[in-house]
Amino acid sequence: DGSIDITLSGGVPPFAFLWSNGKTTEDIANLASGSYIITVTDHIGQSLTDTISLGDFLTDIDSLQERIQNTFSGVEKHSFLVFHPAWGYFAEEFNLVQIPVEVGGNEPSPSELAEVIQLAEENGIKVVFVSPQFSSRAAETIATELNGEIIPIDPLAEDWLVNMGQVADAFEKMMKP
Repeated sequence: DGSIDITLSGGVPPFAFLWSNGKTTEDIANLASGSYIITVTDHIGQSLTDTISLGDFLTDIDSLQERIQNTFSGVEKHSFLVFHPAWGYFAEEFNLVQIPVEVGGNEPSPSELAEVIQLAEENGIKVVFVSPQFSSRAAETIATELNGEIIPIDPLAEDWLVNMGQVADAFEKMMKP
C-alpha cells in the first residue's frame, strides 16, 4: 500500500482538500497504484488541481533501488566517512558502514577528530561527505589530513529521486579503486 503526503506553499489558510477517491484530508494512505487527482482550495477561493501517479512513483523507487544495488555490487570498500550521520538507513539498505564525524550533534573534539582520521586511514577512506546544512570546518581538517577531498551530498534535496542517484554515483566514485 502506498500513501501521498503533500506539502503546501502559498495560498491563504485554511485549505480544503478533495481527492479523486473522495477523501478530504491533506494526505491519503492505504493506496493502490494509480493516479490520484487532488484539488486544493484556499480560504479566498483560489484552487489548484494536480495529478499524482503513485504507480510511476513506486516504479521509480524500484528502478532506483536496483540501480544503486548494481552500483555497489563491485565495490571493494564498504565504509564511508560523513560529517553528519544522516545516511544510516542508506548504509544499512546497501550493506555499507557509515563513519560519522559529528559526535552527539556536536563537532568532534581534537581527540575525537584524531580517532576519526585514524579510522579513515585504516579503511582507506580519502573522501569526507558533507551536507550543505552543516559546517564543513572539521571535514576540511580531516580531508587535509587524509590528503583527500570533500564531496557534498544533501539528505534534504527537494528532488530526492535525482539526488539519490547522484549520491550513489558519488559513493561509487569514492568506493571503487
